[in-house]
Amino acid sequence: MVTLSNQADTITSKQHNNSVIAVVTCCIDDWGGSEELWARAIPFLIQSGFTIQVLKSGLNKNHTEYQKLAAQGVQLTELNTQPLPAETTAFRLKRKLARLINKGAYPDPPQGTVENLKLELQKYTPALVVISQGINFDGVSYALICRQLNINYALVAQKAVDFYWPEPGLRKAMQDVYFNARKCFFIARHNLNLTEDQLGAHLNNSSLIFNPVKIHREIIPYPDHTEGYKLACIGRYFLLDKGQDMLIRILSRDSWKQRDVKVTFIGSGPDKEALQELATFHGVNNVEFAGYATQMEEVWKKYHALILPSRSEGMPLVLLEAMSAGRTVIVTDAGGNGEIVEEGITGFIGEAQPESFSNTMERAWANRKEWEEMGKKASGYIKNNVPLSPEKEFANQLKLIING
Repeated sequence: MVTLSNQADTITSKQHNNSVIAVVTCCIDDWGGSEELWARAIPFLIQSGFTIQVLKSGLNKNHTEYQKLAAQGVQLTELNTQPLPAETTAFRLKRKLARLINKGAYPDPPQGTVENLKLELQKYTPALVVISQGINFDGVSYALICRQLNINYALVAQKAVDFYWPEPGLRKAMQDVYFNARKCFFIARHNLNLTEDQLGAHLNNSSLIFNPVKIHREIIPYPDHTEGYKLACIGRYFLLDKGQDMLIRILSRDSWKQRDVKVTFIGSGPDKEALQELATFHGVNNVEFAGYATQMEEVWKKYHALILPSRSEGMPLVLLEAMSAGRTVIVTDAGGNGEIVEEGITGFIGEAQPESFSNTMERAWANRKEWEEMGKKASGYIKNNVPLSPEKEFANQLKLIING
């Protein structure tokens, strides 16, 4: 694990290679929504003459998205040379959380990863390292390496959570790397404000950036509802963040069992089986479980609204996509949701707590005949307030950092 004492190491004097940008992604899955911003910015950077290297622990070069990057000439580097133990993603996450809470140490990447990053960066000393974090602290060790090597870096935080505040060692390291970053990008003002609270200081080097909306910004015709209403709950099967268990408990109430409504859970993740068994345990029959969806236009041809019972969020891509497609949304106020959704106008929003969200669902159901019109307003909001190409804006900001 990289510690603050490592900052006293000798600083390299090697000249920066102004044509190279390195992206270090902290995503624990093969691919996730947090990857879209930097990945979609790469073509704009290549057009400007930059060479791109992507570095990751557990980088699956056979994944479709990484194959697309390789076809563009992006160099892909696996940082973890030690084989991962045969354990589930859920177990690794719970082990990390236990380590954070019980040992009071900030998270360390798999063995050898930090050392290998240092070796890779010393080979060519890029003009800029972009560290893409799923949460606001999982790239700290990587940023400290950039500090040691005197390499410029930018941080991207896709999420910050109220229920975990960094312990003193992590907090001090976060202060160091955030205050010294060339730029700290956040995808929601909530995440920026919470990070500043956790650090106890304003980040004058911060910038808000949207994630890209991956579907065409056109209203998809509203589906027929004579046979009932269909809600899509889209997100990773990971209850700690996504809160699908809360939705199952609400649907187990007699009032919802008697209504002409069906919820489809769409996604993948470690808690799928637990969620299915919870639905069976509570006798909830008006739900179904689908796999990961890539063609969101096709999804929104079938569903009348999006429902997200999230406990924590950044700025969900599925929220922006659903609103862009002309669908009302039923969400908690987690992350940046409240910055996008206007209660009773474009959607329905409540606290990430069972009774509050139950009341939110009741309001939505009572106004179901207004969903189509609310969806049109939601689509208009996205068109008027979310940049058409946030990824191009992101690329331009990275170029500005490099070129001064």
